[in-house]
Amino acid sequence: MKVLAELGVDTAGAIALGALTPIERAALVSSDTEGLRPMDLEVMLDRGAGGARRILERGRRRYVKAYIAAREAAGGPERRGPIAERVREVAQIALMGGERPS
Repeated sequence: MKVLAELGVDTAGAIALGALTPIERAALVSSDTEGLRPMDLEVMLDRGAGGARRILERGRRRYVKAYIAAREAAGGPERRGPIAERVREVAQIALMGGERPS
């Protein structure tokens, strides 16, 4: 938890990442935070295009649900670092079907 905090991940973000399976967490962080291309993600996960995409989409959905639940359980907003803000932006894009907010 200390390492994540040093990277700017708030408690809710850490809890949400912990709610994912290791493969979902790897897909989400590699794609949405580190910027791996879909082809690289397929190789890293040893899955075809459809399999990698499904893992990533499932991970995004589960992360958002867990993040919201953790925030509500904590009673509201916490200090958010730059990585937490980026993850929130990516989650919002995922929830909007890949469209970036205007």
